Amino acid sequence: MYLGHLGPEVAGSRATIPGQDAESGLGFTLFTLTTSASSASPDRTVRALGARHARWVAALALVVAVVPLVSGGRAHADPIDDKRAEANALQDEIDTNGAKLDALSEQYNGAQYHLEQAQAAAADAQQKLDATTAEVARLRDLVNQRGAALYRGIGQGGPIQLDVSSASKLIASSKYSKAAAQHDTDLLAQLRRAERELADQKAAADQAQADAQHEQEQIAQAQAGVEAANAKQEDLLSQVNGEIAQLVAEEQARREAEALAAAQQRYVDAAAAAAAAAAAPAPSPAPSPQGGTGTSSNRGSSGGGGGPAPAPSANVPVNGGGAAAAIAYARSQLGKPYCYAGSGPACFDCSGLTMRAWGAAGVSMPHYSGAQYSMFPHVPLNAMQPGDLVFWGPGGSEHVGLYIGGGQMIAAPSTGDVVKIQAVWGSPVGAARPR
Repeated sequence: MYLGHLGPEVAGSRATIPGQDAESGLGFTLFTLTTSASSASPDRTVRALGARHARWVAALALVVAVVPLVSGGRAHADPIDDKRAEANALQDEIDTNGAKLDALSEQYNGAQYHLEQAQAAAADAQQKLDATTAEVARLRDLVNQRGAALYRGIGQGGPIQLDVSSASKLIASSKYSKAAAQHDTDLLAQLRRAERELADQKAAADQAQADAQHEQEQIAQAQAGVEAANAKQEDLLSQVNGEIAQLVAEEQARREAEALAAAQQRYVDAAAAAAAAAAAPAPSPAPSPQGGTGTSSNRGSSGGGGGPAPAPSANVPVNGGGAAAAIAYARSQLGKPYCYAGSGPACFDCSGLTMRAWGAAGVSMPHYSGAQYSMFPHVPLNAMQPGDLVFWGPGGSEHVGLYIGGGQMIAAPSTGDVVKIQAVWGSPVGAARPR
């Protein structure tokens, strides 16, 4: 019998609808149509083929309707996943570049700070050297005048006038002359030593200034490189469509929410640990070898003198009015852009913001996070109060923010961002309390 009108699908014992895959679970089996003249009549065969043909057409229509729904769902999901992954990667790179850029900005601020110190030291040394040089010149002139007078007296051959009317006057005159000469000699030697010392100081100050200038130039070069890389990332981000921009914003919000939750939990845990430690009974002091109470030993072990710096203390008084003024100033700058080495009023970097904020409270500090960290008393991170400064990097040299409570701070994060309230993220190196 001729079956060509049913198509090639019936050529084998089983066929699948085009577009069927193992995941969809769609498909059906077409049994091989066989005929036998000896077992069925032509009419019966035709009727069977017609029924099977109708069922095949219905199944094909069902598959054509369902397969696009299933495959179409995956076709739409994959691009979204790809864009979300791209948005996450972009945010990772922007965050990394931003952190590097902020750290380099603070290193540049530090170089500028040290350069200014070196310049001041050099100017002070030069001023002292000038004064000493003038004094030495004056004394040399006096010595030269006295030497010339002595030379003229001897050259004229006249007698040296000495009052010998009494031994006491002669002795007094001789002692006075010797004392005066020794005084002048000693003073001149002293001033010459001072001149050499100040010359050495000036040389050291000049070298420090040259080193700081070199450091500043090196950091400026690195700064330019990181800014270029960051600008490239920002340009890439600005060229994507609105859908990925929305995904990036969502990813950033998600990360900030996670950071805030972690910061809040960290301080809750720290506060609970501190409370438990305070409630625990104090251990009994170990007896000293002499059988005493060990009080002297305990005092001696607290450190001091040439030992390490004291540990952060929660007992540092809070500058309440100053902290409120500093926070109020920082809040008034919210939304202003970050800018490299900026200290307002149009834009800020991190230490420029904290410097201006506490400056509004009457507390001055350098425009460098490392100097800000070193000049104020340190407090434990779990004892921070609003208005404290919280730092990142070795010696606080990479980033600083103004703590406002609840695990949050006001900070100028990095290029492309603005002054904003954000979580105390990551692992700060410490905190300091301006006063």
